[in-house]
Amino acid sequence: MNVAQRWLQEAHRLADKDSEKKTYEKYLNGRYGQAEKGKRAKKRNQRGCLTKDWKPENLRSNTVLVFGEDRIGDEVLTIACLPNLLSWCGAVSWKCDQKLKTLFTRSFPGVTFISDQDPKSKSDGTIYSWELIGRFREQLGDFPWVKDRVDFMPYLKPSTHLRDTLSARYRDGPKKVVGLAWRSARDGEQLSDKTCDLREVPHWAAFFAELKDKVRFISLQYGNTQDEIEFARWKYGVEIYQDNSIDIFDDVDAAAAQISAIDYVVSISTTAAHLAGALGVPGWVLLQAKPFGHWSAGQLLCPWYPTLRPIRQVSNGCWKSVLEDVTKAVKAELDL
Repeated sequence: MNVAQRWLQEAHRLADKDSEKKTYEKYLNGRYGQAEKGKRAKKRNQRGCLTKDWKPENLRSNTVLVFGEDRIGDEVLTIACLPNLLSWCGAVSWKCDQKLKTLFTRSFPGVTFISDQDPKSKSDGTIYSWELIGRFREQLGDFPWVKDRVDFMPYLKPSTHLRDTLSARYRDGPKKVVGLAWRSARDGEQLSDKTCDLREVPHWAAFFAELKDKVRFISLQYGNTQDEIEFARWKYGVEIYQDNSIDIFDDVDAAAAQISAIDYVVSISTTAAHLAGALGVPGWVLLQAKPFGHWSAGQLLCPWYPTLRPIRQVSNGCWKSVLEDVTKAVKAELDL
């Protein structure tokens, strides 16, 4: 049994717990519901036929247009509901970020994906991607992997050719390949509460000391990482390979192939974590004390991505216990 299978087995056990069910219910009625009524609702000026009263029988012969909302990670998360919507509608189009178009088209061949660069798509009605959560994930038991007690089926399909090419490039002997993402930025500004900076968080030292000789580290970090990787080499004596042939920020399809080529991820809350989860790659998501709402939908469980484990700071800005616990877990899970 590999790491993803072991964690999915544990995820099934956790999903039966009342505490996880109540946590998801609290999220849905709390931070999700508030966002739906608040900022997201203000952006929606057209709902077409898809009001709160819409029923499957009203949509059988209709074409529905989904507007992907917010950032790359949000679209990756919400598109998991697309098969549910497809079963209700005659046809579906999805307006997505241009960076996602290639990956989404390969992953859902029966759907038309458009971006701002394409002509407007004709439809009988519209819905926004975050609304799909309220329609098709009304309780923890609505997630297909929970409802049917089956394996989680990764719903994004990477380029197999690029995946295999990168896998061969990254592997050197029996060492497991672990991807790292440690920094987040928005509109050019670093998000300090989410970022677990290699240069400023001293607790990376013990993490690398325990693992650097046992695994190979690959950077999944977007942006210019040269100074950070050089610092890690000098300070921690660790090599983190940055594959400059992969434009992680602008080429999401290539980033997905890269993540699917590795064994394990350790990532903060960023696009890399969402892609890893949707691809079924196991690992840990390092979260600030008060993470974005969707990361609060479970306690020990991440219902969106059951092969990932969320771990939160015990207090704002404190990464010590997070990295200590993750170090122990990685060693155990990868049998190091």
